[in-house]
Parts: sequence; structure tokens; C-alpha cells
Amino acid sequence: MAAKDLSGDPWEFGYSLGTSRPLSTVKESPCVFCRQSFTAGLEFYGGLGDAHSFGLQHTPHYLGPEMSWKLSESLAAKIGPHFGLTPQSQHVLVHFAIIYDIPEFNKRFRELFH
Repeated sequence: MAAKDLSGDPWEFGYSLGTSRPLSTVKESPCVFCRQSFTAGLEFYGGLGDAHSFGLQHTPHYLGPEMSWKLSESLAAKIGPHFGLTPQSQHVLVHFAIIYDIPEFNKRFRELFH
């Protein structure tokens, strides 16, 4: 878990762009180990500076492939090596994530404000 003191140092900004494609579009019966449960993708992300010096200069940027595995309708895991593109970047990072989609999030969110 991470926390950010919003009253302290200047806020930092970043960006992330990605694309992905399932390894199979054939819909078989639900299967965790079938090709339809895996997705290959590419992600590009980095820093945009902070509130005092906004911009792409002197910030780390990364590019790397990713593989995602859909474990259930709302749970997935992804992993991939990401390679640093600027002198401020680490040489290689291993990006790992657990993703949980909240069922009907849009519907629930809209209901809060109506």
C-alpha cells in the first residue's frame, strides 16, 4: 500500500498508454488455462514532472510488453519487463499487477449522483 502526503512536497504527475489483444477470440466454455484467458500487450509510461516543473524533461520513461491472465470475470493478473528509455529511468523494471474489476461500477457510481 502507498500513501501520499498532499500537503507536503509538490504533486507529481505521470502518464500511461497501452494496448492489448487477446490470444484467442474463440469463446469456449469458461476455462482459466485456455488461450482466451490470456492477453498480450504493450505499455508505455513515465513521468510528467511535478507542480513546480511540469514536462517530459528529466523524468523516467518506460516501454515494455505485458502478459495478462484473466482468472475470473472480475480478477486478472499481469506481468511484464519494462525497459528504461531515459537516463533518469532504471534499466529494467518488472511490472506486476493484480486487477479487480468492480461489477457494475458505472451503474453504482451513477446511482450515487442521481
